[in-house]
Amino acid sequence: MSNEPREYPKTFETFKRQVNNAVARRIGCGIYDLPDSICWDDYWHEDCERDVDDFWNGVEAATEDVLVANGFELDPYPV
Repeated sequence: MSNEPREYPKTFETFKRQVNNAVARRIGCGIYDLPDSICWDDYWHEDCERDVDDFWNGVEAATEDVLVANGFELDPYPV
C-alpha cells in the first residue's frame, strides 16, 4: 500500500466533491444540505483543469464563501 496522495482528475465534479468534503469537515453537513448560495462559475474555470494551484485555490475560496453565505462565519480567535 502506497503512502503517496491519490491523484484525482481535475474536473468540475471533482471540484464540487472537494468543496463538499471541506464544508462537511468544518460543519458536519455538506453543500447538498445547505441552500444554494454561490455561483460555481465564479470559482471554476478552465484553468482549474490544467493547474493544480488554481484548482485548490478555487476549492478553498468556494468553501469559505459557502460557509459565510450560510451564516457560518469563522472565528479567527477560537476560545
